[in-house]
Amino acid sequence: MSQAGFEEIAGRAVRASELIEEIIQLDELLMLHKQHDAHAYEMQQYLDRRSGFAEELNRLLNPHHLRVVFEG
Repeated sequence: MSQAGFEEIAGRAVRASELIEEIIQLDELLMLHKQHDAHAYEMQQYLDRRSGFAEELNRLLNPHHLRVVFEG
């Protein structure tokens, strides 16, 4: 594999890691909002962002026949 190929793979791995970190942070925010009885419309922005990150993560994983499934 060429150097460019390795760099592309490394870039995708870094992006996947960043997406996972973003999803974890959003999950923590959602948990805090639930603990403080936030309204659904206040939490929807976080749910939408989480969904977008999950879709992007699955697009990165799809060529490797992998997929992340989110509960709840």
